[in-house]
Amino acid sequence: MKKPSFQNKIQLAGIVCLILILAVSCQHFKKETQDTEIVIKKPFSSVTLPTEQFSLHPALGGTLTCQNGSKIIVAPNSLTDESGQPLKDTCMIKFEQYHDMAEILASGIPMSLNYGEQDMNKAFISAGMFKITGQTKQGNPIKILTNKPIRVELASYQNDAEYAQYLLDQKTGNWIKTQEERKQPNTEKLKLLETIDLLKKKAPFEDKNYFVFDTYELIDAYFKDDRSKIYANRGQLPKALNGYGIAMHQYNPDYQSMACIRGIDYPSNAVVWENVSGKKILKNKGLSPRITGGKHIQDKYYNYYKIWEKDIATLELVNKKEKVVAVYKIKPVMSIRHLLAFSANDWKKKETEVWAKIHQQEERVRLMADIVRSVVVADFGIYNCDRINNESERLSVLATLEWPELTVAPEKLFYISKNKRFMIEYKIQETLTLQLENDPSAQLITVLSNNQIGEVSASELSSLYARKNTQAKLVFKKSKTIKNIQDLKEFLNPAQPVSG
Repeated sequence: MKKPSFQNKIQLAGIVCLILILAVSCQHFKKETQDTEIVIKKPFSSVTLPTEQFSLHPALGGTLTCQNGSKIIVAPNSLTDESGQPLKDTCMIKFEQYHDMAEILASGIPMSLNYGEQDMNKAFISAGMFKITGQTKQGNPIKILTNKPIRVELASYQNDAEYAQYLLDQKTGNWIKTQEERKQPNTEKLKLLETIDLLKKKAPFEDKNYFVFDTYELIDAYFKDDRSKIYANRGQLPKALNGYGIAMHQYNPDYQSMACIRGIDYPSNAVVWENVSGKKILKNKGLSPRITGGKHIQDKYYNYYKIWEKDIATLELVNKKEKVVAVYKIKPVMSIRHLLAFSANDWKKKETEVWAKIHQQEERVRLMADIVRSVVVADFGIYNCDRINNESERLSVLATLEWPELTVAPEKLFYISKNKRFMIEYKIQETLTLQLENDPSAQLITVLSNNQIGEVSASELSSLYARKNTQAKLVFKKSKTIKNIQDLKEFLNPAQPVSG
């Protein structure tokens, strides 16, 4: 056999080295992929969480507002491609939020400071978590410039303090602290509430809690001070006035109060009032109104109360003996002449349109949190607003586990505290040491085949804790089959309404 030449030997060695390098690279890539899959593994194949997607021009940046009021603030020219070159074309930002135990469990994201540690003193209590990713229109990953990080104003439904911000290392499963707590009122929600309040003033008669004191003043305004028509109708109200849907009373004028609407002062009997109390106002039976509230003004000539639109005043109805018969909370809405500037049909049409918008905005408010937590995002990934569980009273139990008949044992258990919002994952073994807290909301669950929950109830765990048993057999019972995130929310919080 002919021996290979020296040059052929060099070539052969090079080929072998290349194969080895590729093999090692493939193994490394495979290991990274497997590590990520192990770190984040969703327990329910049937549950998907809502993801909001935004289109953004990187040169312009912008503020992206989520349905629940969370905001993603991207500075201009802060995004690059994988090689670090500035992006020039429109890109996509995806945002997924996790706010309750159902969303956290369904996400598959680990909730201990160090991955795999089953230590209650390293379990995270969450005040909100999110995943943010970015890519080009072609689907290629993008990066964030270090000196121009994204700022996320995360809606948080937990008002308490001492939460820091953490970033998940998706290769190791460990959490890296990125900054101390930053929380502030949700100005977006406050502005929306103000908008709703203004809208309600534009459609004031839907709930029929609006009224006028003086039908004479109403008739004068309706007939535009035409004396002949006014005197002809003093004994009865024109039927057209009923279309406005306001209650009408004929009380003696209250000369001790004025309503200030849009900077103009009106006598109390010349405006439409809102009955904030809601209880029915008594019909006129020789009663007189007495209104107090707003600012008490007293000078050389006048002594009266001036009440602005924002004020809640007190209305007392008094009889001839000055005895108070009934008390209400009221506020001025608009002048009678403003009301009658539109026909009753115009008001009805306007009312329908405005109330449809109000109900839409109120649904948005229902989803929004009172506060937001500011998170600096220097890298795309998963961020959590957390504090460490510091419970000292706990019981270690050596447990043997028993599954329902004909069920293959699952891979993981989840010890979930609904009250404190933390979760510990346990890899299932033949015998398992569990840590239990004195927590009436805590339960053990796992996911059986076909997305069915296996459960050891909170009452059973509370009983075990009370007896201080350090050894136990825990029998998992089949429970609810989970088809979607709403099913999971209802299982974990059966007495509470499902949030968005």
